[in-house]
Amino acid sequence: MKPGRCLCVCVLLVLSMAGNGNGGNILVWFTEGSHWINLKPVLEALIDRGHQVTVLVPSSSLFMNASEPSRFHYEPFNSSVPLEVWEEIIEEFIHFSIYEMDYLSYIQIHIKFLEIAKKEVKFTLQHLDSMVRSDTMARLREGKFDLMLADPIYPGSELVAEVLDLPLVYTLRFSIAHTWERLCGQLPAPPSYVPGAMSKLTDKMDFMDRLWNFLFYASQDMFAYHVWQETDKFFSDFIGKPTSACELMGKAEIWLIRTYWDFDFPRPFLPNFKFVGGIHCKPAKPLPEDLEEFVQSSGDAGIVVFTLGTMVTNMTAERRDMIASALAQIPQKVRCQPSKKSKCVSSLLIDSGCQHQTLRLDPSE
Repeated sequence: MKPGRCLCVCVLLVLSMAGNGNGGNILVWFTEGSHWINLKPVLEALIDRGHQVTVLVPSSSLFMNASEPSRFHYEPFNSSVPLEVWEEIIEEFIHFSIYEMDYLSYIQIHIKFLEIAKKEVKFTLQHLDSMVRSDTMARLREGKFDLMLADPIYPGSELVAEVLDLPLVYTLRFSIAHTWERLCGQLPAPPSYVPGAMSKLTDKMDFMDRLWNFLFYASQDMFAYHVWQETDKFFSDFIGKPTSACELMGKAEIWLIRTYWDFDFPRPFLPNFKFVGGIHCKPAKPLPEDLEEFVQSSGDAGIVVFTLGTMVTNMTAERRDMIASALAQIPQKVRCQPSKKSKCVSSLLIDSGCQHQTLRLDPSE
């Protein structure tokens, strides 16, 4: 880590903890879905502490809206990728995850995920190409930014930070098998006792578990290198010398890990990996009257809030029946929050005869 950049990042972090004062000028890389939902409160908090925040957003974004009223500034750029393409990719991924994955071998799952990931990276690089070859880059150079903040789920922030000579700060929960953290951030992860993220293993492993963990790490490393091939080529062509995505990711000054250290299994960490669990949370607000009454009537068993998240917009009747049946069997009261487009969930839980006394539906989100 360069001393100058380290000082810059440290100053910004100190300023972010101060109530007032002259803040920094922060550039934020685009992201989508729950990643964007988690990032927005962080940007609001940065603004509260006196920072200026500029968010890059492509013209074909699923969740980011450059025209919405906001306290931070949006820097939109035109993209050659139609919005329909992203919707198709999301639909393909969700359909595979819900309806196909349970019936496939690990190798088949690996191959399908690789196919989807390569497709997603291809179109993300088209986003990036549209941006770096437009007059947006000239405006960013004139912006005198102090820092690039990014969720690494979509590649490109590392290239822009390199071109603009900005210190890069990542914010993420984890990558599968900690691939980015290990290969790029040089985070130690001995497979003998550090279970790979998403491996379904714990830190209590016998010999076969350790063997599977080792193979899981290896398979995800191969997956990452395959996915990075197009990114490496794009970065190298743009910079004019051999450059890899992982090499540029490794230049990140700080990795903000969105969890608490005691929620994870014991493992070694580096000084520039910081746990920031709850960074996107806000103080709780009073519950609406109807929901408060619902919670108070739940007794000792409590309640369960069931939501389909930001991506799922429809389900087959068979899968909805399965979810309804499962929710009807638990002792807790259940509040179901389908997505705005998912009206079918509400109708299923009523029409299918699932009139369990502990089930309550909320058609709005």
